[in-house]
Amino acid sequence: MIDVTAGKMVFRIKLVFTFILIFGIAIASGIFLFGERISQSTSALVHQDVPIYQQFQNLRNQLTEQERYLYLYYASFNQGHYTNGFQAAQLETRVTLEKLQDHFGNQPALVAILENQQRVLVLAAEFDKNMQLRELNQTDWDLARTQLSDSTLSMRTIAPHIAELTEIVNGQVVASQKKIDEQLFWVNSFVILYALVSLVIAFLVARSIRAYLDSNALNQRLSLFPKRTPNPIISLDRTNKVTYVNPATRRLLARLGRSAEDSSILLTEELLQFQSEILRSDKHFSQFEYKVEQVTFMCELHWLPDQNQWDLHLTDVSAQALAEAKLNFQAYHHPETCLANQYKFREVLESASSTGSQFTLGIIEIRSFNQLLSAGTFEEIQQVVKEIAAVLDKACHDQQSSIELYHIGDKNFAVRIPDSDCQPTVNSLVKLILQRIRMTSFSGEAQIELDFGFACFPQHGDSIDNIIHHTRIALDASASEEHSDFKLFSDKLGELISRQQSLLHLMRIALQEEVFQLYFQPQYSLVSDALIGAEVLIRWHHEDQWISPAEFIPLAERSGLIMPLGDWILDTACAKAKELIDMGYPDLVIAVNISPKQFAHPNFVENVENVLMKHGLPARNLELEITEGVIFNNEVETIQSLHELKNLGVQLAIDDFGTGYSSLSYLKQFPIDKLKIDQSFVRQMHNNKEDQSIVRTIIDLGVNLRLTLIAEGVEEKEQVGLLKEMGCNEIQGYFYSKPLDEGYFAYFLQSKKSVA
Repeated sequence: MIDVTAGKMVFRIKLVFTFILIFGIAIASGIFLFGERISQSTSALVHQDVPIYQQFQNLRNQLTEQERYLYLYYASFNQGHYTNGFQAAQLETRVTLEKLQDHFGNQPALVAILENQQRVLVLAAEFDKNMQLRELNQTDWDLARTQLSDSTLSMRTIAPHIAELTEIVNGQVVASQKKIDEQLFWVNSFVILYALVSLVIAFLVARSIRAYLDSNALNQRLSLFPKRTPNPIISLDRTNKVTYVNPATRRLLARLGRSAEDSSILLTEELLQFQSEILRSDKHFSQFEYKVEQVTFMCELHWLPDQNQWDLHLTDVSAQALAEAKLNFQAYHHPETCLANQYKFREVLESASSTGSQFTLGIIEIRSFNQLLSAGTFEEIQQVVKEIAAVLDKACHDQQSSIELYHIGDKNFAVRIPDSDCQPTVNSLVKLILQRIRMTSFSGEAQIELDFGFACFPQHGDSIDNIIHHTRIALDASASEEHSDFKLFSDKLGELISRQQSLLHLMRIALQEEVFQLYFQPQYSLVSDALIGAEVLIRWHHEDQWISPAEFIPLAERSGLIMPLGDWILDTACAKAKELIDMGYPDLVIAVNISPKQFAHPNFVENVENVLMKHGLPARNLELEITEGVIFNNEVETIQSLHELKNLGVQLAIDDFGTGYSSLSYLKQFPIDKLKIDQSFVRQMHNNKEDQSIVRTIIDLGVNLRLTLIAEGVEEKEQVGLLKEMGCNEIQGYFYSKPLDEGYFAYFLQSKKSVA
């Protein structure tokens, strides 16, 4: 029947076509001209503007690949992720950018993309260089994470510029579409004119047939779509009863071990909610994501009012969801211990502070972590850190299940204790952790010690930055006290740290402006009854007050300022010693205390030689005082340095002897000239038999080793008599003279009859 009707329609069309052929040729010519213009506009749209969207997508994917390979490199330490993965993605990015540059030229947004991509390449190269230092255990991991963060930020900064270029293309597409629409308007006008001139009936017949055929073809294609699509399609009636499932749905159910009758398990429990939202809105569809068993679906829910039914189009996005979950886990968890990391830590603190909740914040640090690193391979240290994390995690859970543990750095952990009584909870937790640490045997027989710092929110800080800062202040205070289990922040501690920070700032200025002073503590020979030299002591006068060396010297040692300060003392002491020699005291010996860090510097001996040459000071007029701890640490290097100094002609003394390691059996191996008996033994020796015994033992030891003995802190005449009787060679202290500034010391020298 359809074929017969179609035949009649074709015959009528032929008659109509013959009737209007001549007139149609003229109209067709006009249509042809506009058609050529439309073709040109459409070609520009299809071959230039539309493909550029694919280049944008390629660029996004390539940037994502670059970022992924950098993070894989960081996580696995496999440089192949950089040389093969990242650089390959970068080459693809370069090709894409060249295509975009051909299209856009020097658009500011594209220039910004090129600059950011170049920054990513520079950061990646620096990151690779940093990571390659891992074999030497010199990789700066904080810098590596900063480089990763900066490269990620640079890549993500490109996204707005891509959006800007997309808007440009959108504008071009809209302009092309507008132009096509205008040209089509004229074509339509000609067609309408042609139709009006032609037989109305023939036009209507032709259009009816065309509509019929198009509808038939479309219906055939649509009827095949549900069967051939790889994505599940489910149709529901008004009561949400399943009325149709396509073959892809049945295949999915079979994969899940279900029959076709179980298709309702693929429906989300929130289906009614989404349906209500669609019916209340002007839209006839909604898109959402949900999970069924182990499969994650992206669902498009359509309401078909003419069919009075619902259609669900499901897409399996499980792989994408898994990748996103993995990236999210990596972003908020430490890669080794899988504990929440510093980013999650910060988020939780911000959330807790915004609600005004009270909590205790603690930071835990592995003591002597650098020594731990040098004692084993990177993998061994990672294993030890994992074991520490496990101990901390178990202890926190056993103490209180609500305690949150974070791994915020290579050697740092953090705990947040919600709604706790600050002091009692901290005491109990630290005690439990230390007990577990002592009971645990760590890999490589590593000996683990921890430092703890705590602060309470909001008592010790009303903002996240303040509470973290105060917690770190407490941690630093705990780390600086060798036998302290933990420190809880207090106003007194805050004032102390503020004082120390102020002193550090002032000390740096004082070094630059050279406002420190050297005082001279005269040294007296009990044998020759004459002045033999002086020990230089540093003094600091600031704003009408003297700052004690006992306060600023330890601060300088902890901050690293002891190196420039020690160099200044040595240089200035040698300069003053040369001036004294030129004044007529050629045998005067100036003693300078050397800090452990200064002595351990690989160029220390060379520095001493250079200072002597700089000031023209004979080496025999310089005495270097080194503490016991320096002498008996790293014996091989120490012995070598001492012999090199001895070869220069410098005199060497052990300062504060008897208070350190006292490895007396090794003392004979070192080329030492003098032992300085610490004042703690001398101060009460005239009243205390035990102190007398210790001093006598030290003197006997020095005599047997042919060393000169000098006693510090001599203040009483009885002390002088005992020391002389015991065989002590030299003394210094208030009995002979207090420390003198440069002018008074010169006067003191002149007042003495002779210098030994």
